[in-house]
This record gives sequence, C-alpha cells and structure tokens, in this order.
Amino acid sequence: MKYKLAIFDFDDTLVHLNIDWEEVKMELIRRAEERGEKVPAKIKKADPMDTANWLCAHRHMQLVVDGFRENEKRCVDNNNYVVFPAMIQLLKDLKKEGCLIAIASGNTTMTIKEILEKEGVVPDFIAGQDSTKMNKPYPDILNLILQKLKIKKEESVFVGNSSFDSRAGKNAGIKTVIIRPNSREDAEKLRNSLL
Repeated sequence: MKYKLAIFDFDDTLVHLNIDWEEVKMELIRRAEERGEKVPAKIKKADPMDTANWLCAHRHMQLVVDGFRENEKRCVDNNNYVVFPAMIQLLKDLKKEGCLIAIASGNTTMTIKEILEKEGVVPDFIAGQDSTKMNKPYPDILNLILQKLKIKKEESVFVGNSSFDSRAGKNAGIKTVIIRPNSREDAEKLRNSLL
C-alpha cells in the first residue's frame, strides 16, 4: 500500500449535496449583520467557503456551523443528495486493505457521518466545518487529521475536487489529487494509484 492514510473531501468528491451554497452564504451574512457584524462588500461577493472562513475568523463560527448543519440536515432528511458509488466503493476497498480513511470537509461532521453510515462506511476520523476555526484552503483541518491519527504527511494523500482542496493540500504539505465530481474515469485512475 502506497499510503497509510487517505483523506477525502466530502461534497462533490464522495457525494453531491443538493444545496444552494450561495443562498446559504447570503443567509449567514444576514444573520451576522443582525448581530451587528459589518460584513465587507468583497466578502459578500466571495465564494461561500471564503465567506464562511471570514465569519469564523470574526467570532461567528457557531453561526456558520448552525447554518450549514440546518441546510445539510434538510438535504439529508429529504434524501436530496447523490452518492458517487465508485468513490464509496474505493473507500471500502482501501479500508479492507488496511489504509486509514479520514474526511476533511467544509460540511458538518454530523452530516458526513449520517450519509457515510447509510453507505456502510465508517472513517477512522471525520473533520468537518465544526472541527477547526478555519477551513480549507487553510491547512488546519488536514493538520488536525494527521495529528489525531499520528500519521506523517509523506504517508498521506488528500483527494478533493476544488481549488480549495488543492490549496489546502499544498498548504499542509500533503500529496493532493484533484478529481472531477462523479467521474468514473477519475475514480478508476485514483483506484489504480491508491490500491
């Protein structure tokens, strides 16, 4: 086995949650402003993850976590998500081969746990939006996983689907592989490189 630990992003890497993240972002901004926060125009126009990180850095982490979980729970309760079967099978096969599996995601830990349990996958560690103050592209979430599982960076690989994942992996010094959401071709290439 090439790696002792395989870390995966969640939304659009293993599953697709049918959530309008732009709408969630605007709701979080509205709630923060109701609490007296002055949210700059550039943050209002930013990517939802950048906005979430800005709010967390400005003492609104619980507001972000609650807002994400509220929308994710509705998504899970209504089965309003799509599982990527080839990726879920890869996780199961990696575990069978003795590789540790972790999730590093901007989604909440409970949402990740609920969906993966339904799919019969129990990761060795899940780090979600509620696990660190700053999420991707900051390296905090990946460093937390390495620390908790006591695995060296060079023994790990991170798989994601976005520039946030790519930058987080680079910032943490972990080999990073970017795949296209629900691409069978990418999943097969990944399988061949990891197993």
